[in-house]
Amino acid sequence: MTDQSRSQRLAVVGGTLWLPAGRDANDIIDALRRHRRPSLHATLRDLHGFPVTVADVDGLDEADADWGVAPETEVDVAHRRALALLRPVAEELLLAALPPDAADTVDDPSIAHAGPAMHPYAMHHSQSARAPAAQQRAMLRVVLLLSADWPETAREHAVTQLLTLADVLGHDVDSIEAHCLAVHREADAWQWLAQQASVLVDSSVAGDRLMLLATDSRVSESHVERLHSEDRLLRAGAPEGEVPGEGAAGLLLAAVRLPSLVDSASPSGTAAPLPHADPFNTDEDAAVHLHLPQVARVNANERARDVARTSGDLIARALALAGCGATSSLQVITGADHRPSRMTEAATALVAQRPDLDPLDDALHLGVACGALGVAAPVALLALAAAQARDTATPTLAYSLADPATRAVAVLSPVVSEPRPPADVESAA
Repeated sequence: MTDQSRSQRLAVVGGTLWLPAGRDANDIIDALRRHRRPSLHATLRDLHGFPVTVADVDGLDEADADWGVAPETEVDVAHRRALALLRPVAEELLLAALPPDAADTVDDPSIAHAGPAMHPYAMHHSQSARAPAAQQRAMLRVVLLLSADWPETAREHAVTQLLTLADVLGHDVDSIEAHCLAVHREADAWQWLAQQASVLVDSSVAGDRLMLLATDSRVSESHVERLHSEDRLLRAGAPEGEVPGEGAAGLLLAAVRLPSLVDSASPSGTAAPLPHADPFNTDEDAAVHLHLPQVARVNANERARDVARTSGDLIARALALAGCGATSSLQVITGADHRPSRMTEAATALVAQRPDLDPLDDALHLGVACGALGVAAPVALLALAAAQARDTATPTLAYSLADPATRAVAVLSPVVSEPRPPADVESAA
């Protein structure tokens, strides 16, 4: 693997989801294959008093948001729902990110033995690794993506509570950097991911990891009323309107390391460890690599065929970056929803690059079942595609097109053992 190829991909060490379509990737994939669609909400109404189609998480208890809400603070219903969704997602991924020797440091006895019940897509780390030297301590960067319309104090408090949760679960908080990214538009999340990939690749400590968390909810009376007043709500006569949705998702990422170096001075030609060895074996644990997303801005006033052409170009670039040929096996998950414009664009762009694929039978469309996920959409799409790539051992194309101004495409591919260097082969003979 070359340095350049390393810089174009990240190792997906873990991922987790909680969406209207399900609590884990298997349930969500099954719901998408069955073309599950949201139903009319029991209580939410538009400005004319008619029931509204909403993709909400069934059985969510808003009281579960108390952990992330500052005392004596009034919080919008949608924000409370987003925080309630975030807690279990963050907890599962923080457990997956624990150092191997941290099991006995968990402060809460009810959580101390949570490891075996960990979410199936939050992967355990090797138990044979050793802690790094203090001067080379690996850092866990926790970044929470929240909508920019949240009050700054609410965003800051949520980050503080995440650090508290990490401490309770057994993390050394001195090894964690946490902050919130206020997302104004979807492009912010994609651009930020590219920047952080460079930070991980350039790090001198191989064990540095990035935990990306995102949560959002549009399930509230105020949001429905705002959408209707702006003529952006799905209703009779407005097929391009939004279906309010909600969800939380997380990814645990690490840099892809170079293969072990062969010690030419050793008589046996044994592999010498790289400097600053990864104490968590994160790259070895990874079953999937995320090839960096290809992103483009589009104009809402552009002709549909021009936007589809832009998306097609992104798909071509993403497939080339991942080394996927014209006849390679490929899974596809898009962010397309109920809107005719998005389904048409997805079909046009996909067929232009892979005419062998049927956009309906060979692609799954996240937005159809989950509605508008807002800030959570990019992370949810990538986490679901990573799980699909891992479980099917097939490269999976993630194609984001829900945002009016942004298109993004990435390939998540199962890790394939690379050929050993000739020196290794000779010494092993």
